[in-house]
Amino acid sequence: ANPFQEDAENIIRMMAVRRYMPWARVILLLLKAESRGILADAGINGDPGDSKLTILAADQFKLELVGKSIDVLGFAPLICNLCKSVGDDEDEGEDAEKPVWLKEYERGVGNELYEIELSPLYSDKRQAVFSEVVLDVLEQNGGTVYLIGLVELSTRENTKQILVNPGSQYPIKLTTSGIRTFGIFIADHRDRVQQCEANMVFLGHRERHNGHAGPRAAAADEAWRSV
Repeated sequence: ANPFQEDAENIIRMMAVRRYMPWARVILLLLKAESRGILADAGINGDPGDSKLTILAADQFKLELVGKSIDVLGFAPLICNLCKSVGDDEDEGEDAEKPVWLKEYERGVGNELYEIELSPLYSDKRQAVFSEVVLDVLEQNGGTVYLIGLVELSTRENTKQILVNPGSQYPIKLTTSGIRTFGIFIADHRDRVQQCEANMVFLGHRERHNGHAGPRAAAADEAWRSV
């Protein structure tokens, strides 16, 4: 198949959809980055600020993954594993014979990305920053769930901002600010994501008595951190 022909056909379909449904959000996947020239000829510049149109090029994305893997070892397999679903290995009888690295890989390959709204306790009760929420999520889930970013949805302007690792001191927006904040979690199942809710102990502070952390901290430590 001719990739440029397929891109041209997809661009025509996208333009037809936007003509009859201009309010719809469209994600256009191109096989070749050079096909962006067709969009330019049609008067579509693919402005990143256009919230109604997102353009992706498969070949460009692959090369960017390779480039990022030079800086971060293992980045490409991490992203690829998170973007596809892998079922559990049903043959558990052979687990004892598997090397440690293979067991760890199989546990990790079952993880996926989940976008879940953050507990309002983090912002309204604790005025927590990003690093504190990351620590709390790790502690609440026994180190099996990771918070890697935030999605901020403005209910007033109907806009969305995606922040991957916004910084350790980035504040979680108050619910009264008109911003709904969602977390980007890495977990093996959506139901496994446990956040700090009302009447639970907040485990996100680095300052802990006697250096203890986690659900089994001393009773005195729990008293000043309980909600």
